[in-house]
Amino acid sequence: MSAYITRLETALPDNRYSQDYALQKMEAWLQDPVQRRKARAIYRRSGIVFRHSALPDFIPGEPAILFQEPGESLSRPGTAARNQVYAEASRKLMFALGEQLFAVMDAGSITHLIFVTCTGFSNPGPEMAFQQQFGLRPDLNRTTVGFMGCYAALSGLRLAASICGAEPEAKVLLISLELCSLHLNLNPNDDSLMANAIFADGAAAAVVQSRPLGEKNLEIQHSECLLLSKGEADMAWEIGDYGFDIRLSSYVPRILGETLKEMLDPDGVDLWAVHPGGRSILDHVSQALALPADALDIPRTVLRNYGNMSSATLLFVFAEMLRQAKGHERMLAMGFGPGLTLEKMRLRVAAHG
Repeated sequence: MSAYITRLETALPDNRYSQDYALQKMEAWLQDPVQRRKARAIYRRSGIVFRHSALPDFIPGEPAILFQEPGESLSRPGTAARNQVYAEASRKLMFALGEQLFAVMDAGSITHLIFVTCTGFSNPGPEMAFQQQFGLRPDLNRTTVGFMGCYAALSGLRLAASICGAEPEAKVLLISLELCSLHLNLNPNDDSLMANAIFADGAAAAVVQSRPLGEKNLEIQHSECLLLSKGEADMAWEIGDYGFDIRLSSYVPRILGETLKEMLDPDGVDLWAVHPGGRSILDHVSQALALPADALDIPRTVLRNYGNMSSATLLFVFAEMLRQAKGHERMLAMGFGPGLTLEKMRLRVAAHG
C-alpha cells in the first residue's frame, strides 16, 4: 500500500535575527580573544543569513524571557527554566501551524498525530494542547518521536507510511517542532560555538495518507535507517545543568562524505533533499556524490534563510521542492543525527488530476 504526503506547511517564530547581528552579540559575550576569532570564522562560513527564534531576548528594547545581559556578560539559565519556556513557546508555534493547516481542511478527519521534537519536554505536551485547541477527535492516536535529532522527521514519516499501510483510511498528521535557540550556551569549546552559530527555531507539518490528493503529492516509496560504523563520538548531546550539551565535531561532514560515497548511487535521482545541517555538510555530500552544481540549491536556500532547525528543516526542503516540482521527479531525502545515524528515504513527485 502506497503512502502520500498530501500537504506540507511551515511556520516560524516572530523573532528574526541576522547572522551578522548574532555574530556581534557572540563576540561581545565571549571573553577569550581566540574564541572570538573562531566565532568570526564559523559564523561567516556558515552559509546562513537569517535565523528565527522564539526568544525576543536579543532585540534592543525587548524584555528578556530567558537570557539576561548584565554588563558584557550573558546569564546562564538552568535547564528547568529553558524547558519551561519550551513548554509555553512550543504551544504558540504549534497553534500558528494549526491555523494554517485547518484553514482548508477538516481537523476532525485526522486519525493519527505524530509529534517530533528533540529540544524540550513537557507532559501534557503541546501536541495534547493542539488536539484540544483545534477539536481533533478524542480517540486520536498520538505518538511522540523524541530526542532523535535532525533526521527524526524522516523517522516520523516512516512511521506514518507504516500506519497508512496497515490502516488505508488513516490520515496521519506529522508535526516537527524545534526550539533550538533555547539551548544557547557559552561553554568554552568549539562544539558550543558551532551549535550557537547554526541552530534555529521552526516548525513544519506533513499530512500523510494512502491516496493522493490535490495537484501534486510526494509518494513515500522506501525508507532506511543506518547506523554508521564511525562517528559515534563526533555527534551527540546530553542534558546538562544549563541546557543541552552538544558534541558536534568538525569531522562530521568529512565522515558523511566518505560514507555516502560508498553507500549511495546518484543515478536515477532528480531531487536531492539533503538535510542542510551546515554548509560544510552540503559541500561534502555534493563533492562525494559528484552532484551537479545546482543539485543542492534548495537545501542551501533553506539553510541561508532559516538556519538548521533540527528535525523540522527537511520538511521545509520538501515543501519548497514540491512547490517547484513539475511532476514525476524522483527524490532522495537524507537526514543525519547522533550515533552517527543516516536516515534516508526515496520518494516520487506524484501528479494527481
